[in-house]
Amino acid sequence: VVSTCIVLLLVGAAAFASSLLFDQSRWIDWLEQRATAASGRVVHIGALTVHALPQPGFDAYRVQVANPAGAQSAHLLRAEQVSVRLALWPLLIGQVQFSALTVRGAQLELELGSDDATSWSRVLSSIDAAALNLDQLTAIEVHDASVR
Repeated sequence: VVSTCIVLLLVGAAAFASSLLFDQSRWIDWLEQRATAASGRVVHIGALTVHALPQPGFDAYRVQVANPAGAQSAHLLRAEQVSVRLALWPLLIGQVQFSALTVRGAQLELELGSDDATSWSRVLSSIDAAALNLDQLTAIEVHDASVR
């Protein structure tokens, strides 16, 4: 019980400190670079909120993932919001692992190229799964999505 209270106090203190020290543009740049490296596609994030309670994570707004060169549509994916929840225990030892992913207002532009390769297969083949740390991912939700 005491260790649980200490962990909750530490998480609460971290939440308070992060709200005071949060530099949105720095975190957006960092996330864009990580997502671009992991996906092999240029990723853009319009805005970001970070939270520690009730579960650590972040909400990215106006997210865009570029299509491969030569595609008709500029974006493979556009989403109004992408919410990521992080696994708490790995985070306490310095590891970032996703536990839940929610995508809202997504528009997915799937294309077949002149070489019969699909726009999404090019992305899937270039994803660095290890960089995404999906071992703890237990839930994926998609709301208000369209595919063209």
